[in-house]
Amino acid sequence: MSETPAEEKETSLNWWRAHPLSPLTQMWVIFAVIAWNVGTSVYQEWNNGEGDFIARVGESLWQIIAESSFFFKLAIPLFLLALVLTYWGWFVTFFAVGSDAVYRRSGLLTKKYRTVNLERIQSIDIVRPFLPRLLGLSQVTVDVADGTDSALKIEYLKHSVANEFRSSLLRKVREAKSGEELETGAHTDTVSDPAITRAADPSAEETESATTTEERQLTRLPMGRLAMSILLNLKIWLILLFTVVSVGALVWASDNIWGAIVGNLAIVLMAATTAWNEFNQGFNFRIFHSSEGLKIRKGLTNSTTQSVPTGRIQALEIKQPLLWKRLGWFTITMNVAGYGLELKEESLHRSNLMLVATEEEIKKVLPLVVAQRWNAQREVETFPRVFSGSIPDDGFTPAPASSRWFDPLTYRRNGYLLTPTFLLIRRGLLTRRLTVVPHDCIQSVELSCGPLQRKTGLATLKLHSVAGQVTPQAKNIDRDNAKKLLALY
Repeated sequence: MSETPAEEKETSLNWWRAHPLSPLTQMWVIFAVIAWNVGTSVYQEWNNGEGDFIARVGESLWQIIAESSFFFKLAIPLFLLALVLTYWGWFVTFFAVGSDAVYRRSGLLTKKYRTVNLERIQSIDIVRPFLPRLLGLSQVTVDVADGTDSALKIEYLKHSVANEFRSSLLRKVREAKSGEELETGAHTDTVSDPAITRAADPSAEETESATTTEERQLTRLPMGRLAMSILLNLKIWLILLFTVVSVGALVWASDNIWGAIVGNLAIVLMAATTAWNEFNQGFNFRIFHSSEGLKIRKGLTNSTTQSVPTGRIQALEIKQPLLWKRLGWFTITMNVAGYGLELKEESLHRSNLMLVATEEEIKKVLPLVVAQRWNAQREVETFPRVFSGSIPDDGFTPAPASSRWFDPLTYRRNGYLLTPTFLLIRRGLLTRRLTVVPHDCIQSVELSCGPLQRKTGLATLKLHSVAGQVTPQAKNIDRDNAKKLLALY
């Protein structure tokens, strides 16, 4: 019986597995519990100086198993069963790279196949969670255009292998999108097992080093600035203020200070968790520029190398919290096609283009962001002037005075500016915002006008693009101007 074209392609590919230590990263909780119990027993026998130490440790461990409950006696068989099942899943999961796609094959009883077309790949990121990082492993995430849930993840490869695999796959992606052969050699239909490739090619380390030297560091977030930005986080201070008021009220009512503290411990932990997450994600935050585009490296316990798909950025928002104003610091958030509007912490941090940046750093990075798709570097120079309010009156269209009934504190700052490439929307007082939306990224426009807005000649214009952390809308602007923008799009 002859093979089908799909079966012929499957047999012609070079299939390989992830690193053999990968399954162990999924069982760290079990290892931690076992290590804690064993370590406690060893420590107790160490303090007891009578008899042979090895014999006492063995006897102590056996006593723990013999005298434990029925559920604890099942721990070892369940652990062995979980280990077998985890390695079973690793053993039947294969990856391959062909001339037109990346393939994933998994399952023994139920076969699953996943194909990611090279032309659809938008970015390839390297993520290093804490435990895999200790083992020298990295996760490769192949991101496509229709969202983070559709990303293909290879968990895990040796870190040096992951870097080399990423570079090789990026070359094939550029070749597939351009339809041209690479200058370095002939076209190949498959990418071999990364581990075998590196072992067979000693120059792989040199290639990776050469690739690294081509990168140019644009900005780096100093540790002091990151720590100060966290200390000036208004949300954390509001949480702590609420805690102090709550503890004081409980102490005044019951005279039980410890009960009041324990009762508000969850709120304190929430503030501490928020501060830790900001520090962990912002640690060693750096932006690089190379022939592959912009890359962000960041993270303390979870190290991440993120490719910034500048061609897929649909909107930007420059923000300046109230407590950052005197220091001249800003943060930039982006909407990227494929990231989606997820409330997961990972998705929120992926949308951060710059965490705590100065105006000079923004001038370095933003022109490169708009260069690939819009070639509007000169228009970027107007962003700081619009944000600060120093743009000439004939360029910026402010919100009318009647909008003070809706925005009494911010109406003097609200408004918009139309440039050949972008629509810039400015708003906010406590947190000052400048939303940047390219004209060609706007998919639809919605004009809404409530009864009170109709009486005051106002309207709200919502710009629909891809879902993300940035919500482009011009609130309470002149209704006639809103209609002109509506007709423009």
